[in-house]
Amino acid sequence: MRNGTAAIALSVIVFTPAGVASAWSASHAPSPPNLERACDRGEAKACRQLGLMFASGQSVAQDKAKAAMLYQKACDGGDACGCDSLGLMYEHGEGAAQDKAMAAQLYQKACDARYADGCVNLGTMYATGKGRAQDTGRAVQLFRKACEARDADGCFVAGYAYAIGDGVEQDKATSAALYQKACDGGNADGCFNLGAMYANGDGVSQNKAKAEQFYRKAAPLYRNACDIGLAPGCFSLGAMYERGDGVEQDTTSAERFYKKACDGGNAEGCAALERLVHRTAVGVARGRADRQGWIKPEPPSGWQRTLNQLR
Repeated sequence: MRNGTAAIALSVIVFTPAGVASAWSASHAPSPPNLERACDRGEAKACRQLGLMFASGQSVAQDKAKAAMLYQKACDGGDACGCDSLGLMYEHGEGAAQDKAMAAQLYQKACDARYADGCVNLGTMYATGKGRAQDTGRAVQLFRKACEARDADGCFVAGYAYAIGDGVEQDKATSAALYQKACDGGNADGCFNLGAMYANGDGVSQNKAKAEQFYRKAAPLYRNACDIGLAPGCFSLGAMYERGDGVEQDTTSAERFYKKACDGGNAEGCAALERLVHRTAVGVARGRADRQGWIKPEPPSGWQRTLNQLR
C-alpha cells in the first residue's frame, strides 16, 4: 500500500499508514474465519487480507500487532503487498516497534517483486533522507521502476526530477514522456505539468491547443481529489481557476478552492487565498492579460511537495 495519507494520483484510492484502503468494502470482503483457515493453509494473500482487517478493525476487533504478524506471514509466503504493508507498520511504529531500516528492507523486497508501492515508498525514503541516507539519484531509479510497473505516481515524480535535474541530468524530453505516462495513468499533476510544457514550449514544441487539452484532463482529476478531502487537489484546482488554465477563469471559484485547501491544512492554499483576497480588496484588475506579472509561471507542484504528498 502507498505510504502516507495521500497519494499523488489524486483520482485513485487513498491509503492510510496502516496500509488499509479507504475504499475497503465490507460487502465484498471474505469472512475472517474463512481467511484464517486459508492463511493457515499457507495462502499468503489470505494472510494479508486478514491482516488488513485487523489493522483497520474491519469485521474484527482492531489489533495492529496481530496485523503485523499476519503481514509477516504473507510476506514470508511471497506476497509483495504483505511485505510493503509490514514495511509501513515498521516505518510508522504501528503494531511493531518503529524500525525504519527494517521498513526499507521490506520495501526493497516488495519492489524487487515489482510491487510499485514498495518502490515508491523506498524511493521516498531515499529522496527525503528519512530512514535511508539521502540519495536522490537512487530515489529517481526507484520511481522509474515504479513507473515501469505502471504506477502513475512514480512516473510523475521521476518526470519532475528530470525536469529540474535533481538526482539525474536535466532532460526535458524524458520529463515530458514520463509526464505523459503519469497523465495517462490518471495523475493530475502529470497532466498539468505536461500542459505547462506545451504552453511554454519547454522541452516540447509549443502547442497551445495541446496545452489546453492536458489542462482539461487535469481539472476533473483535481476536482475529484478535492471532493474527497485532499487539500493539495483543492489548491491546484484553485490555481487553474485563477489562471484560466483548462477551465474558464473565475476568481470566485479560485477563492473558494483556495479556502477549501487552506481549511484542509494546505499552506499554499492559505497563502494564495490571502493574496487573492488582498488583491480583490485593493481593486487590482484580474484579467488574463496582466496575470503573468503576479502568478508564478511554475505549475502548482514540486519535487518536495510531491514527496510530502506521498508521505
